[in-house]
Amino acid sequence: MADSSTGLVFAMYNIGSVAAVFFTGPVNDYFGRRWGMITGAAIVIIGTCVQAPCHSRGQFLGGRFVLGFGVSFCCVSAPCYVSEMAHPRWRGTLTGLYNCTWYIGSIIASWVVYGCSYLDSNSAWRIPIWCQMITSGIVVLGTFWLPESPRWLMAQDRHADAA
Repeated sequence: MADSSTGLVFAMYNIGSVAAVFFTGPVNDYFGRRWGMITGAAIVIIGTCVQAPCHSRGQFLGGRFVLGFGVSFCCVSAPCYVSEMAHPRWRGTLTGLYNCTWYIGSIIASWVVYGCSYLDSNSAWRIPIWCQMITSGIVVLGTFWLPESPRWLMAQDRHADAA
């Protein structure tokens, strides 16, 4: 039977997201949407590296907090980037499709957890946690090849770069 400590494990992710609210806007406004996505994905990688090898409840909760903190950056930066880069005719559709990818990822994650439940190892529960680094690593590496948002460039008075 689950007790209040189980609730804390699940809540810690959201607590980290709430704590990041004070930083996501300034990072996106000052450094740009790309760096907001890179920052968030890098923090998720750090949170994964804290949580996955843990041997104590405190370290597990700390990793959950850091993961939530990083996801908050991604949840602010990426939709802004998609909506600012999309042609006005496609903006609503592409932003809606972006939001649907959350559920696609959730379905994939559920199947990974389900598959790992059949492994006989005592550390099989760590596999889904380590898998969080896959998409975050793709974001960190892939974002360097994306152009910055013209809307952000205009806000920074970099009109030539925005054109």
